[in-house]
Amino acid sequence: MPKISIIVPVYNVEKYLDKCLRSLVNQSFQDIEILVINDGSTDNSHVIIDKYAALYPHLIKSIVKANGGLADARNYGLRHAKGDYLMFVDSDDWVEPGLCKEMYDLITRYNAQMGVFNAIWEDESGSVLKKMKFTYHPDECIDLKKDFSVFNEICGYAWNKIFKRKLFKGIEFPIGRYYEDTVILIVFLEVNKLVKTDKAYYHYVQRPGSITNVSYTRKHFIDFYFCHDLLIKAFNQSQYKNYKDRLHFYLIRHGGAPLPPWNQIRDPIFLKECFEKSKEFRRENKLPMFQYFFYKRSDGKNHFLNWLLKYKLYYILAIFSPWLLKNLLLARILFLKETGIKYTIPL
Repeated sequence: MPKISIIVPVYNVEKYLDKCLRSLVNQSFQDIEILVINDGSTDNSHVIIDKYAALYPHLIKSIVKANGGLADARNYGLRHAKGDYLMFVDSDDWVEPGLCKEMYDLITRYNAQMGVFNAIWEDESGSVLKKMKFTYHPDECIDLKKDFSVFNEICGYAWNKIFKRKLFKGIEFPIGRYYEDTVILIVFLEVNKLVKTDKAYYHYVQRPGSITNVSYTRKHFIDFYFCHDLLIKAFNQSQYKNYKDRLHFYLIRHGGAPLPPWNQIRDPIFLKECFEKSKEFRRENKLPMFQYFFYKRSDGKNHFLNWLLKYKLYYILAIFSPWLLKNLLLARILFLKETGIKYTIPL
């Protein structure tokens, strides 16, 4: 049985897939299985998968299914995985050759249930857009029962972590929803011990047409609150339910305050609806909005003070005067409509 199962959902990524699979078969740690889930691709992705399956039959397990979306493909992989540990890699991204070895060594050395590593966000040409750091905690291994501060830092991404496979027992990604990765934070609530490395092993490729590069729609809005309601329910029933301050901090940033993606909205009625929902969300969850400015990161530093200036200004406005922010965005919608300008710099 393999030590690590790597789940790779594939849908029409022929341009990127070879680099992704090459980075996986060339891992220095070879006690792995690579589950390549062809989610009904209509391009030549299947040709690339077949090539790698023929060259590396001891590593590649090719699975073909009808198109069902990212969450469905990941769930399909979960049902077929046999490794003690799990990793997820998006098929348009790639990883460094030492990823599996270091994360397996870390998670087994400390008998942890989850591990986190950093990433580099780059464009199609390989130019670095941003270096992504997912925890500021100084320790390599974190006992979450003693220090739960990292809850607000690790993010809900599936691709920057290694998991004990048993964590996913009875848990699946919600099918047909944006923000399906929120389920990772629900999985995190089952973890007692977390390991991390400061090395950036994952290369996240921003490409046109990817899920994270589409305009904010009403479905994004509905799915956002649906998935976060699942998280709130799970948190309140978890072993960490007494760490409400950490949940509040997360919720203020993700839904309690007006969200930066609302900057993309061009329908004034929809924008007003978003602000009303945010107000309702704050009231229902009794969010102490002003405490947002005093929360500390896991390294003890003030979270807010270490943000970029543009985000500081946005959240000051979003928390102190959401009414003013709403009217500024409404005024901009009117300006764009009257001038015919189609592009503005997003927040």
